[in-house]
Amino acid sequence: MFMKSTAILALRLSRSHLTSYTKAVVIGACFAQTLSSTTLENSTLLLALLQRQGFYMNNRSHAYQTIQRSGIQLNCSRVDNFSPCPRFFSVHRVDRFNVGDLISAPYLYFPELSAVTEGRILDIETSRFDHDFFDSDVVVIGGGGLVRDREHPWSTKIVKICLKARCVGWGLGLNFHKDSLLNYPGYARTESHGGVFKSLGIRDRFDSKFSLDQNVPSNFPDVTCLHPKLSMLDGKCKHGHKRKIGYFLHYRCGWNATESRRGTCRKYPKLNSSPIKVLLGGDTPSSDKYLQIKRSDVLFNNVNNFSKIVDFLCSSEYVLTSSYHGTLWATYLGKKVIIANKFSSKFDTLAVPVHGLKPRETLHKQFGEIPHPHGERQECARKSQVFFRQNVRPLMKNS
Repeated sequence: MFMKSTAILALRLSRSHLTSYTKAVVIGACFAQTLSSTTLENSTLLLALLQRQGFYMNNRSHAYQTIQRSGIQLNCSRVDNFSPCPRFFSVHRVDRFNVGDLISAPYLYFPELSAVTEGRILDIETSRFDHDFFDSDVVVIGGGGLVRDREHPWSTKIVKICLKARCVGWGLGLNFHKDSLLNYPGYARTESHGGVFKSLGIRDRFDSKFSLDQNVPSNFPDVTCLHPKLSMLDGKCKHGHKRKIGYFLHYRCGWNATESRRGTCRKYPKLNSSPIKVLLGGDTPSSDKYLQIKRSDVLFNNVNNFSKIVDFLCSSEYVLTSSYHGTLWATYLGKKVIIANKFSSKFDTLAVPVHGLKPRETLHKQFGEIPHPHGERQECARKSQVFFRQNVRPLMKNS
């Protein structure tokens, strides 16, 4: 009879507006009492009912401790929240106008991780992060240039989550737009070095001037290097070029830059009438240089079709870009790459060879002096697999 009453309460609570924590406390108390007055079989049935109703119980709760003492074995589920098993979340920048941010989340490339994070994908920019995170939760944060100063809203959200849950930073990088700050802020370290991350992998070139934590895996870009499209084109982009130079440009300071941003973006690419007039900024305003370029030779990174971007880069003999991910993908395809308009610190810490624009030299001469890249994608893929195996998979043993 008591079991039936508890089941009814579970159903009513699931339809209520109480927080998941309050629901867990109420139902946990009832469940703990039920355990003492019912059979092991009935307790298991009750657990199944509560799982279907979406209850979650963290490993500090009285109900969980009672279950542990009873010897009942709980089966974890990728969708059910009521269990002492870890819930997995993925946090990255979900920007449909920036395909690099959109596809840099690790769960997209690891089916095991994708299964357990189903329905729990959060945007670092727009999500409110008002979930009831528990210490048994696992939150994979990255990839992308999410590391800002401590007062930045993104940093505030990361710290808020990681003080409650177990956080794995994967492919995170510095991304300062105003000053050339190359030191990781205090929170962006592992817990053993005063930070908030259980484990951490940095996409930047990494040495002692970036962090005191020398055990952090570094120098591997985000997991887009595992994209099957890039793998399929390995070694196949050496011939059949449609253009000498492909211009892959960051769109925020391109054709759709608002007037309020044009001061900040003065040295960035700008689109006028056809042919496209591109402003390639140098290190000083006096070194600005305009080029007249055919529309077919230019692509902006607000195209959310990754295959179109990769095909464009593949069909270009050389690539000039103001995009972080454009630099990576072109390098993975074996292209000689020159970076124009380095608007963020992330360009100064790239894990692949960096070649900046020299406005006083011809592009033909500059590309001629650059060696062809080789093996960068394969090395990134290897490091990503190792990071998953050593830092994420162990957390999934009960999921």
